[in-house]
Amino acid sequence: MSSTSNPFRSTPLRHRPTMWILSVLLCMSLHSTLVSGLQDHFILTQLQTLVSGRMDPIVSENAVSPHAHTILGGSAFSQNLGDPTQSACSSNIVGSDKSNYWSPLLFYRYPNNTYQPMLGGARIYYFMKSPNVKPFPPGLRMITGSAVARNASDPKSLGVMISCNHGLQTQYLPNATAHPNGCSAISLGIFFPSCGLASGDLDSPDHFSHMAWPLSYLGGIPFSDPNGATCPSSHPIKYPTIFYESNYYPTPQQKWRNDENILVLSHGDSVGGAYHADFHNGWDQNVLTQAIAQCGYGKGVGENLGACGPFKPTLSQPNSEACRYQNQIPDEDMGYWTPISKLPGCNGLWGAEQGPSKPACTSPAPNPSYVYPNVYFENLKYVTHIPLALPQIDDTQSLEGWTPALGAKGASRLVRWGSDGSDQSLLHVGTQAEIIAGRSSGTSAPAGSGNDLAAPVESSGTTNSTSVSATPVKEVSHESTTPTETCSTAGATSTKHLPKVCKKKNKPSKRELSNHLTRRRSRHLGH
Repeated sequence: MSSTSNPFRSTPLRHRPTMWILSVLLCMSLHSTLVSGLQDHFILTQLQTLVSGRMDPIVSENAVSPHAHTILGGSAFSQNLGDPTQSACSSNIVGSDKSNYWSPLLFYRYPNNTYQPMLGGARIYYFMKSPNVKPFPPGLRMITGSAVARNASDPKSLGVMISCNHGLQTQYLPNATAHPNGCSAISLGIFFPSCGLASGDLDSPDHFSHMAWPLSYLGGIPFSDPNGATCPSSHPIKYPTIFYESNYYPTPQQKWRNDENILVLSHGDSVGGAYHADFHNGWDQNVLTQAIAQCGYGKGVGENLGACGPFKPTLSQPNSEACRYQNQIPDEDMGYWTPISKLPGCNGLWGAEQGPSKPACTSPAPNPSYVYPNVYFENLKYVTHIPLALPQIDDTQSLEGWTPALGAKGASRLVRWGSDGSDQSLLHVGTQAEIIAGRSSGTSAPAGSGNDLAAPVESSGTTNSTSVSATPVKEVSHESTTPTETCSTAGATSTKHLPKVCKKKNKPSKRELSNHLTRRRSRHLGH
């Protein structure tokens, strides 16, 4: 399998420095799954990002989350923990899976201490390692990993697997010391626990304890194995094992350099040990039940989802690409339009020198209002349609020439929210006045933020988000303004809360956009 046609490993590896022998055995076991022909999994490919923002209805219901996530799946996701099966559509290629999956967004940090999201895609593996696997009960939710501590021996973090160029998987983000030649692909993978209580509990106070890791055996001695086949007696119900893999690819502007903190998760972690993910079950119960029976243990179809009968009626890549988020988003800048001077929320750089526990926030975090989007960020290479609330955009102006800084030349643009998609009748479009008002109201810390917020770190750079132009950055230094740009507040009636914006006159041509779309369809990068 070449990296051009499919940049993902055929199956995840496991590595723990303190469990080297067990790691080797597990890696051999997982590889032998494919080599021996044992078919025990299917892979949900071509997952599209539904929305990015400070939302986490499991931890911060009806509030603004302490840090940003990238969210996949059912379009009815919101700050409230509703029923995902009521979604109008799903960004999953299998439309009968309206579950939501979310994890911290990965940012690139420039030398001037500004941040920009990284682009990519996701794949989700469903392993069924025994014939006794049961479907998730409706509404089950869980969190794997820890957002507030980096501890390799913490059972919650057992499933973290991060790699550079799809190589050895560890709990650490790539850096210049370990990878001096850089990474063309950064894979953030994580297993979810798959053993449930006999009572069938859907959640627990810590969103983890109602689940447990399955077991494998070495010399007759059991040990916790994220992809094991049997369950402990405390949690006897075996559900499918989910492995959620987000794959990010640096843009031409996001150059590798000799710095330990190039890659930063949205809650400030630049080491990687505090990577985590959430799952809220929204499967059509009949489809998942039949898929486990027909495409599970001994019958897995891998990524050939068309070979699984229960998936066929709703299997559609075009439908997943056309799915649009239905609800409101926090009214704050996420960095898709232009780099931002700090991570969303109160999340300073949490490097190795700051220790394993996430520092507390020493100042109030922004608490923006929830508003409806007015535009979306589109990247044709990775098929992203991420809703944004931009106060710079008035309600009637043309978006021709508004070129985002993020992405390769000609691959990214802004599009009016509600102008396309499969569920346009359900979409609400925010007005410029509403978005400006929402920005000005975000001054207090979100409820329940606690120690999930990091102390700000003094920036050694002087550039902030108001002085970085929204055009493709030529070099990593961000000295990017050119004579072809004119800056304005884009027709706003008030400029108090508006960042400076630059409208690039030489917009990408329709031919450039079409060529990128053609190349994207032929390569399927990031999925």
